Amino acid sequence: MHKTIANSPSLNPASVCLASRTIRSLFEESGLDVLLESRGIALDVAGSDTTPHASVVAVLIGLTSDDDSAALRATAGRFDLPIINLGDSWVPGRRRLSEQLPGHARGEDSRLQRLVESFGRMLDADAVAALVGALPQFETDWSPAKGSHVPAVLLGVHPELRPAWALFVEPDRLEALALAHGLSLASDHNAAGSALLVMGDKREAWEALAQGREVICAGACPFTGLGLTHDAPDPTDLPRALASLASGRRNRRDVTRRVLATEALFNSFGGEPAVIAAALDEAVRAVGRQPHRLVSIVITSHNYLAFVGEAIRSALTQTVSAHEVIVVDDGSDDGSAELIAATSGIIPVLKPNGGQASAFNAGFARATGDVVLFLDADDRLLPEAVARVASADLRGVSRLQFGLETIDAAGRPTGLYSSGRRAASGHLAGTLAAQGIFPFMPTSGNAFPRHVLKTLLPMPEAEWTLWADLYLVLACAVLGETVDLGAVLGQYRVHGGNGHFRMLGGEPYLHEVRLGRQVLAWRALSARLFTMVTRPQAERWRLGLQRRVLSAAFENVRHRRRTGIRDATRESFNALALAASSRTIPRSARAAHALLPARLALGLPGRPKRQPLPGAESADLVDYAGPATWPQLGPGYRLDMTSAQSQSEVLGSGWSHPSADGVHVEASEAVLAFRLPEVAAHWRLRLDFAVTGTGPLRGFEVWLNGTRIEALDLGAMGVIDLRLPSELITVWSRNLPGPGALSACIALRVGTADVGRVCISLLRLDLLPPSLPPAPRLPAGRFSRILPIWTVRPRAVEGSASVDVSSGDTVGSACLGEGWDWPDDLGSRLVGPRGQIYLSVAERGDHALTFQLARDPGGSLPDIVQLVVNEALTAFHEAPDQRGFTAVLSAGSIADGRVRIELSTFEDPVTGAWPEINLAALRIDRLDHAGGVPLLPLNIAFDVGPLANASGSMALGLVPDGRVARIIANRFRLTLQLPPISGTARIRLRIVAGVALPGPVAACLSLGDRSLAFWLGRDNEIDLDLPDGAGGALALNGRIDAPERLFTLKVVQLWASSRFSPASTAPLARPWPPSAEGFGPEAIHSSAVDPTGWHPPVEDALWLAVHRTTLRLPPPPPGAQALDISVVTIGEPPQRLSLELGSARIETTKPGLQVLRLPLPVAGASLGLRLTVACDGLIAADAVGANGPGMLGGAICRIVAVIGDLPQQVAPHSCRQSVNGSLTISQPFPSGDA
Repeated sequence: MHKTIANSPSLNPASVCLASRTIRSLFEESGLDVLLESRGIALDVAGSDTTPHASVVAVLIGLTSDDDSAALRATAGRFDLPIINLGDSWVPGRRRLSEQLPGHARGEDSRLQRLVESFGRMLDADAVAALVGALPQFETDWSPAKGSHVPAVLLGVHPELRPAWALFVEPDRLEALALAHGLSLASDHNAAGSALLVMGDKREAWEALAQGREVICAGACPFTGLGLTHDAPDPTDLPRALASLASGRRNRRDVTRRVLATEALFNSFGGEPAVIAAALDEAVRAVGRQPHRLVSIVITSHNYLAFVGEAIRSALTQTVSAHEVIVVDDGSDDGSAELIAATSGIIPVLKPNGGQASAFNAGFARATGDVVLFLDADDRLLPEAVARVASADLRGVSRLQFGLETIDAAGRPTGLYSSGRRAASGHLAGTLAAQGIFPFMPTSGNAFPRHVLKTLLPMPEAEWTLWADLYLVLACAVLGETVDLGAVLGQYRVHGGNGHFRMLGGEPYLHEVRLGRQVLAWRALSARLFTMVTRPQAERWRLGLQRRVLSAAFENVRHRRRTGIRDATRESFNALALAASSRTIPRSARAAHALLPARLALGLPGRPKRQPLPGAESADLVDYAGPATWPQLGPGYRLDMTSAQSQSEVLGSGWSHPSADGVHVEASEAVLAFRLPEVAAHWRLRLDFAVTGTGPLRGFEVWLNGTRIEALDLGAMGVIDLRLPSELITVWSRNLPGPGALSACIALRVGTADVGRVCISLLRLDLLPPSLPPAPRLPAGRFSRILPIWTVRPRAVEGSASVDVSSGDTVGSACLGEGWDWPDDLGSRLVGPRGQIYLSVAERGDHALTFQLARDPGGSLPDIVQLVVNEALTAFHEAPDQRGFTAVLSAGSIADGRVRIELSTFEDPVTGAWPEINLAALRIDRLDHAGGVPLLPLNIAFDVGPLANASGSMALGLVPDGRVARIIANRFRLTLQLPPISGTARIRLRIVAGVALPGPVAACLSLGDRSLAFWLGRDNEIDLDLPDGAGGALALNGRIDAPERLFTLKVVQLWASSRFSPASTAPLARPWPPSAEGFGPEAIHSSAVDPTGWHPPVEDALWLAVHRTTLRLPPPPPGAQALDISVVTIGEPPQRLSLELGSARIETTKPGLQVLRLPLPVAGASLGLRLTVACDGLIAADAVGANGPGMLGGAICRIVAVIGDLPQQVAPHSCRQSVNGSLTISQPFPSGDA
């Protein structure tokens, strides 16, 4: 025999959670049980033979490992109850909740998915970055595979799998399963590049996701439904999870970061009882089974013989049966009492005639349900009415209402009163105090919780023979929230004998009657306030109601002079008495109320001047906000103020009626009021505004819950961007009873002369994290790599918004916000059209920020990339190889040292292709002027004229001429101020002749101790390699064997060649082709350590663009003894090409085509070959008939591996053209610049 938990009236209308005796004891010790009861949640102990009653909404487990958890799970399964589990978070020392819904597979935790969909998707990028940046760091031995965007092929198994999985993860069986899907098992579960098979409730599952690792979640999984993991709730699901792992990646960085941020903000909390109670409250409201309340239908009838039968039938034919149907006959003499007494299935109550209030009292005295629905005998319920009312959450609710369709006497819809017309809903106490009345549904469109009616009934009967629902509805406004069920659930009959429809219609001849009934309700309610709410609320609302009564009395003076004067005099004395007795009201407010009769007698406005809101701890925000109904808003909320229906709930006093422009501030103070979720975070409120009239609006103030948070001057239009600190947002329960929430009362204040000038058109609400997004401090003067995040160990600097990183070379990884893939050894790939970057600089002043790319993006960067820095569109300078760009950040744009960057990409306008941005490193340089010479940052092409002018005496042989500098002597010198440079970097010069040249002109340029020979043409673009470790002042010396003033030095540009490109870190991946074929120009170019040292391959030749560079070739094939390399050099001017392989070196002996044979080194060839190519002099392309300003340093046509004693291989025909010992090059470059 099962036992049933008693449905104790003391728990109504609480939602009951079943828990073990141990959990209940722990909650009682910590006071959690009391906190939950204050939120309408009760705990009841359950055992294995428990049958839950209708008020049980969920099962609560966790905190302990007692045996009762299994019994509770079994109970939840039998009765389709959700399970809420309070357990440990993956963040040490914190708690989290999980939710398992009925009918879902064991282990499916739906809470995180629900939170992401409800809140996490609305978090802006700054909030996500800040929350993720605040998560604890962790140590790990795992690292991603190279090219981590490819599917995993290696699987690591966490050693601590549950016993139930032991059979399925035996090495032989698991290896066979893995091989069937193309996977291999790793000997170490943290092997580089491996995915991880781990129990979903382990901390390692969270850490693996946070690293960008692929995860198979075994058993309970907190990531259910998020698409981030390959889930196996049961061991039999493992083959499906392995197949999913082999098919592709799921761990997407942006989604994972958003999930982590959501978990940190909404589902990670300490052990404070109040915080745990708030989290449990939210979970119960969200996933708890809707309690099936017992609904009592009370039909009141007086001489409605023609209709009462239909009303009874509509109550008895519900899809969910009512607990009871009580029919009260109020002394009918038309035969309806006999009909009621003879009807089965109802509880008849026959009484003498006493009016509507007496019928309410009699019906409620017989009712035993949790909810009471009063139905007029001439109306009808639709079949779903009881089902909808019974399933409503009643916590904090004083009245339920629903729509009524109008019908005529024959029961046909009339359309006279639209079912879409909305009555007021929400928290209506402020509206009642400010306006005295609000739209509401007639009797048959309301249902009342039993505990509310116990407070209000029995009601006075003599005064309320009619319109008794007016008293109930107004009284409910101060007892809790009015909830609109959002559906038409009844039919209101219009037949000429009922008065409420005419009352709603607003017929002028009924105005005095309506006002009289309202005054009666205000007086009756004012008399009972002290038994319903706290004393401060009762006194404040009593003054508000008395103001309405007093205004009505003075209005009656105009219509009924004798009785009106008497009523006005009586109410004036009442106003003085109330002002004197309201001890909790500030003295100024009491004085204003005492003077109200005099103001009304003089014809002045009846509402006294608003008093300043006192401190949030003691203020009655509901009364202060006026007609606002306090809707609960959330992150991502948007409200169009030009829509009359959408904006009315948040608007309190002081606003105009909506127009096409929005709502105007029509008083010296206008109030916005709303509730917020219980989240430990700040909020961001943005108001789009326009100011009418001439000149700015000065002295505009914003107050939050009685504290000024902003004072500013407004221009013609813009956005008021406000931060709502969590410290000033108060708990809603201080205002009215109801489910957990926070309250925000926003007051906008203007000067008297500026009333009506401010118009608000849009309201936007977002979460702000507890701190600003992390802005890692880039170390100046060096590249900070974008590497896998496991190498980064951020450490917060006290008193600073930035993050200091001990390993400065990897700080770039911590700068990435949304829009980027998980970093690998080559950096991070932009996965969408835009990506965010956050950083900070240590010193004030102008800075140059450089972005270094690992790959060619596929187009000219200015055409495909847009840069926005601190919300300002920012120009940038492209590197010559298109693998980097630099933006100048002025001191004014980064006044606080923080830099927020949004990088956007677009389709290439020429090819239509979408670019691929792979960010490899970031660099910041402060733009100093050492010794008057400006710093030459990376990628920025400087005009030499101003540079030579700034150099002064350090620029010899140069005369500034506007943007250029003329070379006035055979020898010249220009001193450059360089930032610290490590690795490969170059200086690019643009030297142009003023007239046509008869032939190439010899020149020599040197940087430091390196001198390089050139042959100049008309237009020359020259790249000079910088010595390693260059930085500071560096002299560029030049000699040109030509008449003075023939050449002009136009541009100097510093750039770092492709130091982070794939070819610079790995040998050529392809194997050697057959020896007779060898590598052609395309394959050779792909093996370049620095591709920018070569021109693009043309005409079966790869032309050298610098004096010296290196090729990285794969290991030679078996039996290979040497390499035959076909090269081409130019004969006039003479040019020599040399090749080095290990200790072997060879150079050309004649111009034109030549095959050079290099022996292979005896040792080390198995790791790949490093071939160095050098030329003694570069020749201008246009000097030998080619297009473009580039320089030519000889060409390689083919590389062949020599196996055995083979003759030297010949080159293709196009590489053997020679005329008088000189190669004829018709078009070695594409059209345009090289």
